[in-house]
Amino acid sequence: MKFQDPGALVALLLVPALVVGYLWLVRRRRVDEQTLGTMAGASTRSGRAMGWRRHVVPVLMLLGVVVLLVALARPQANIDLPRRQGTVVLAFDVSSSMKAKDLAPTRMKAAKRAARAFVAEQPSSIRIGVVAFSDSANVVQPPTRSRQDVLDAVDRLSPRGGTALGRGILTSLSSIAGHTITLDPKALERGDPQPNVRFVGSAAIVLLSDGDNTAQLDPRAVASVASQAGVRIFAVGIGSANGAVVDVDGFSVATALDA
Repeated sequence: MKFQDPGALVALLLVPALVVGYLWLVRRRRVDEQTLGTMAGASTRSGRAMGWRRHVVPVLMLLGVVVLLVALARPQANIDLPRRQGTVVLAFDVSSSMKAKDLAPTRMKAAKRAARAFVAEQPSSIRIGVVAFSDSANVVQPPTRSRQDVLDAVDRLSPRGGTALGRGILTSLSSIAGHTITLDPKALERGDPQPNVRFVGSAAIVLLSDGDNTAQLDPRAVASVASQAGVRIFAVGIGSANGAVVDVDGFSVATALDA
């Protein structure tokens, strides 16, 4: 709690003075009772002495003065209310293997269909971004609350190249953090925390891929970096175990879901 006008709290110093003054009046009344007898004492209609009840009104008045003086200082407090908010990055595998037709009509179009359904279910407080990765990774749409911008970015995706899963996760993490995250190769190899990665929380990466990684950067190692930042990864497998054959630059290449 904080006060917009804390100087008004100085007036609370009057409260002890009021208490001392009231106690002095009570003591003086006792002296009068000893001098005048029952004529000086407060009593009810039945003639009984009021006793402790005569202090109720002054105490309530004193509490009212304290509340009034605190209110004059204009107290404020921030109250956390439950609300679903955060950032989600849709990390799309746009490698050539996503042209496979083991999911109708193709893996790429099936992934887009799933992404559209996911976006439609998210509350307006959730920011959504789009990252596309093949041989490298790029931020297609920075996290935004504009659902139309996200859907337009998804529609623009087209498959080509290899599959750098680790690079896709790292670029998604950078998009969430709002700056480019660089990794310490030695710390990554040892499995130690990255020195320049800070906790971001309230964020997740939805990874849509057939899992057929073709790059050297280990996606499991990068996933541990995301965990260090408090970012969860939800991997959605796009493809089937039986797989399919796709044409890549004139070559027929067999591809299957690598769960």
